[in-house]
Amino acid sequence: MVEHVILHAGMQKTGSTSIQQSLIHFDDGETFYCPFPNPQHAEFLRHAFISEEKLYGEGRERDIYGYSPDTIFALRQFAQSFFLRTLSNKRRKTVIFSSEGLSLRPDDMKARLIQTIKNMGCRVTVILYLREPLGFASSSFQERLKAKSLNSLPDKITPKYRQQLRVFDQLCGDDRFIVREFGREALVRGDVVDDFAKLAGIECKTKFEHNESLTLPAVKLLYWFNINGPNARANRWLFKAKKRMVRFLRSAYRDSPKVPKAWFQQLADFSDSDFVYRRTGIQFKTPRTGEPFDLNRYLQDLKDVDPTPLRHFLDAVEIDCPAKASLTDLLLCVYDYISRVPVSVNFDHMMRQRSIPFTPDLMSNPLEPLRITYRDRMKWFQSAEPEMSLQDRRKASFMRQYTKDPDLYG
Repeated sequence: MVEHVILHAGMQKTGSTSIQQSLIHFDDGETFYCPFPNPQHAEFLRHAFISEEKLYGEGRERDIYGYSPDTIFALRQFAQSFFLRTLSNKRRKTVIFSSEGLSLRPDDMKARLIQTIKNMGCRVTVILYLREPLGFASSSFQERLKAKSLNSLPDKITPKYRQQLRVFDQLCGDDRFIVREFGREALVRGDVVDDFAKLAGIECKTKFEHNESLTLPAVKLLYWFNINGPNARANRWLFKAKKRMVRFLRSAYRDSPKVPKAWFQQLADFSDSDFVYRRTGIQFKTPRTGEPFDLNRYLQDLKDVDPTPLRHFLDAVEIDCPAKASLTDLLLCVYDYISRVPVSVNFDHMMRQRSIPFTPDLMSNPLEPLRITYRDRMKWFQSAEPEMSLQDRRKASFMRQYTKDPDLYG
């Protein structure tokens, strides 16, 4: 029976996906990675341990996914049952769970999780990585840009160190709560997977490197698109189209310069740095204050963005564009196309080969996209997908959370 539970609790933007993908199907005969269908255990643990009031009251399952109270209750029962069955494994001694956002979940949920593990007679070790404020602000900005349709700069991007440390400090103690700095100099061989494997006492032979950062031109174009384009959260179709747009921009401008981390100094929140040092001994370096930099104005200035990758793409799919078409018109034409291509299309391969299979039936008007007015295009985007039935939304949501179905992930 399982005697020891290792909880990887985040924090966000600290290589959690690399750890999870590297540990899929891991089992060395003594330690195994929880075999839940989705290697990211965030939603799984949330359904199992968050309070019923918050589970039913958050509105995500009810309003967006269309779940009825009975469906939400069934998901909760399934998650709790799977968790208890995992801890009842009689052939292994240690199990690993990984949830990127666990450290930011409500305190009562984290307490309920730890107490359940202890009630099962298991020891628990929590491993948490902390990223310095400037790096977190830079990475979190890109994540919000890609996933949350960020269209204006926030005042601050706060790591919330106190919230992430508080409950685990109280329930686990120093001997069972390991806090590590996320940085190449602090990690074993400069790699978070190797570092986690050493802390967990395992040998991870398969390593997965996951880096989805965008280059500077891609960030500028996506920022403009978030301000002027359709709301990606209006419906599921638009959300999938936005994810394809992100994939395309990452591929098209992959050889361009990265965004300097120092530019995000105005967004970084260093207010808890002293608290982290007193609690963990981790000392974050505070960068020197330079001249004021208007990041918002710079991101909206598209003069230095090369339109050539966009033109190459449109030429490859045989879409004729006027030579004087603006950069933003080219971007909207690209979006107009890639929002209809098959999900399985590999944009990296397309951009390398400069050859893209053309499927006219996937576009409403493939040869004259620039003759459609911007306002008409926006109206079409907003009404592109008819309202899904309640049953379809439930099925789609369940598959999105608990599987890696490519059609649903886009």
